[in-house]
Amino acid sequence: MSDTGGSKIVQVGVAPNEAIALWWKDILGEEGIPSFIRPGGIGMAYFSNALNEQYIMVREDQSELALEILNEITNADEAEFSEG
Repeated sequence: MSDTGGSKIVQVGVAPNEAIALWWKDILGEEGIPSFIRPGGIGMAYFSNALNEQYIMVREDQSELALEILNEITNADEAEFSEG
């Protein structure tokens, strides 16, 4: 595990599945925010089920920016869905 510079790791989002979690992780990475995905849901102790929710984790000192980015993504998706 890499050094977090003394900053705590916090959850900034819950993706509905692994595919969306990976997409969000890539977007955060493009913005310079390293993140990782922590699987949730039933069976999470034994395997990562791609259909279970996934928790997006970042350093606490980057959490505010990460939240803003994730909010922009999810709000844009909702607007596109309602217009379509």
